[in-house]
Amino acid sequence: MKVLGQPDAGNYFNRTYTAQGRTVAQLVQSMTRRDLRFAPAVPGDEAAYLVLQRALAEYDRAVRSQLGGAVAKK
Repeated sequence: MKVLGQPDAGNYFNRTYTAQGRTVAQLVQSMTRRDLRFAPAVPGDEAAYLVLQRALAEYDRAVRSQLGGAVAKK
């Protein structure tokens, strides 16, 4: 009920706060552009969150590796 009383409550229903992207990179870009953060998993969604967390960690490693290589080449 607290959420429904917030000024941005409609964004929970109009897809503003819906994850968007077909790849991890697109998801990160979309969430960054809209300044969104992940909330804790709701009961029953823990397995999906774990899969996503692993994908995000792998993406982070890949990006850091690429950035590290680019910095080392300068």
